[in-house]
Amino acid sequence: MGIQLLIVNSQLSIVNSPLSIVNSQLSIVNCQLFVSLHVGHRNIMNRKRLSPAPWQPSYERGAHAKRLNALYKRLHALLLHRRRYRSVTCTAAELARELDVAAGDISEAVTAHTGMNFSRLLSELRVDDACRLLDNPACDRYTTEEIGLMTGFSSRQVFYKTFKQQKNTTPLRYRQSRASRLATATENKS
Repeated sequence: MGIQLLIVNSQLSIVNSPLSIVNSQLSIVNCQLFVSLHVGHRNIMNRKRLSPAPWQPSYERGAHAKRLNALYKRLHALLLHRRRYRSVTCTAAELARELDVAAGDISEAVTAHTGMNFSRLLSELRVDDACRLLDNPACDRYTTEEIGLMTGFSSRQVFYKTFKQQKNTTPLRYRQSRASRLATATENKS
């Protein structure tokens, strides 16, 4: 006999179980719901979450913020210093395995520090990197498509769409406007 929990639109349903909850509400605010399922003597949960349990005292919740901060610093170093965002296959799950944490913790740490989700962070890192390369005259030998692929985008279409959403222009127009941007920057420094 298995127990299946479904949470849809903040409603908890328990399926295939003799236990039923009728006309009740479940409110979870700023905490995680944890369910540990045991089959025989084996615990199915394979990774510990960094999130504090809702019943933990506030001083332990402060410790949770410190753990998230430490995780974000490790993630930041991995993404920026090792330029992992340039890998097309870079995902929260892949980085979580490498850092030995749950993928949800990666997402939680990114959201807590940047206010955006993990995918958005990767896109912004990739577009910023592409801008640096497009601004670099030494990279003029590369097409805009090649620069998009070098910075981790999976295709030309994804690169152009994401770049246009963030910069309000195409990568090609951005590159072509380099001279005017440099002239404007020089004037502003004077």
